[in-house]
Parts: sequence; C-alpha cells; structure tokens
Amino acid sequence: MLLNSKERPENHVAFRFKHKRCWHSVNWSQHFTNCAQAAGGLHKLGVKKGDKVAIFSQSRYEWTVCDMAIMGLGAITVPIYQSSSTEEIEFILQDSGSKVLICEDIELYKRWKQVKDNCSSVEHVVIFQNEVDEALGWQELLDSAQAINTSEVYFQNSCANVSLDDLASIVYTSGTTGMPKGVVLTHRQVSSEITELFKVIEVNYKDTALTFLPFAHVLARVEMWGNVYYGYSLSFAESIDRIKNNLT
Repeated sequence: MLLNSKERPENHVAFRFKHKRCWHSVNWSQHFTNCAQAAGGLHKLGVKKGDKVAIFSQSRYEWTVCDMAIMGLGAITVPIYQSSSTEEIEFILQDSGSKVLICEDIELYKRWKQVKDNCSSVEHVVIFQNEVDEALGWQELLDSAQAINTSEVYFQNSCANVSLDDLASIVYTSGTTGMPKGVVLTHRQVSSEITELFKVIEVNYKDTALTFLPFAHVLARVEMWGNVYYGYSLSFAESIDRIKNNLT
C-alpha cells in the first residue's frame, strides 16, 4: 500500500496539519521520503524485523511517519495513550519488550523518566519536540539515516519483504478493566479491516478526513491506514475544542 502510494500525482495531498496557525501540506512522494528516512534512522538504532517500537504521543503527522517506518521495517508498533499513568507506561513497555520509545514532548518524556529504571528493554528514546540530552531529537533521527536515495531503496526493499502474516502492532486496551491487555494484530488483520470497512465508506483522493482520535486507539489507526490505501487527505485537528473551526 505504501509503495504504491508514492506514485500518486504530485498535487495529491496526503496530509495537512496546522503550524503557527497555517495549514501545511505533504504530498505522497514527500511522505514516502519521510517514512524512508525515519526507517533508516530506526535501522541505525538497531531496529530490525520483529522488534517492538513504542510511540507515546498524541496524534500528529510524525506519528503516521513512525508507524509506516516501523511496520515497513517488519518491526511492531506499540502505541501508548498520552494519558497513560506511569504504572501503565511501565507495564506496557515491560510487557511488550519495546526496544525504542518515541515520546512526543518534554512532559511525556518526564513521565517516562519516572519508570526508566524498570524498563530495561528500552535501549533508545526519540523525542518529537523539545530536545533533551538523553534522547535523540526527531530531526536528528531523520538526519542519521543514510542519503535519501539510499534510504528509499533500503526501505522499499524492506517493505516488499513484509508478509501479511507478520506482526504489525500490539494495541493495548485503555486499562479501564485493570491493567492494559495487549491485542496482537498482523498485517493481514490490518489489511482486512481497511478493505472491508472502506467498501462501505466510499472515499477517494478528492476527499479529506479530519482526525482527532488518539492513534493509540485502533479506530484512529484504521483511519490513518485507510488514507494510505485510498489516497484521501488526512488532516489533523488542533484539539477537540478546535474541531468545528478546523472542519471549516
């Protein structure tokens, strides 16, 4: 799906997000390059097929890049709700055996620091915002990849080697009935969900979806994966309070 998407016309918008009150757009070719660079950076950190990478962040464009990069490497995405308690964070990281943790900002990074000593499987931490000495910044991760062309060839080959029966993600429940439960999803289950659901919801590249659910929730991930499959634009709401304005 991702390999096919990069061939879409240059004027087809893949993602939109607000920065300094202005909408910014990313087309499909740019998106694939970003995914390839992120994958190259994760590969340099030692992430390989079957490894788990946790994402502890609100929904944002970089989340989608990481998800595609991780799964394209044959690794496994482990989402963590940004509202998770330190106890839940510690449990998910221990239970999944995540090798890399990707945090959104300094506030979530501080929460991770509280459980760091009990999460021995985590070898590296990446942070989207607010650089800190002990973590790799987002741009640093992208820059650490090989040359863009080399990264794209490597990532293209890696994506092509992912099987439908490989594990894609471990989605943990919200924990409202005790400690979170890890639900294991293969690429086949992901693909089935998308192809069946979007037979009912008829969409194409002319459509735009406004996303506001946390990507730690699987329904929001289906919306994101459907965007790759069907080519509609995925726009990110600034917040729950701004949904009406963002829709307009």
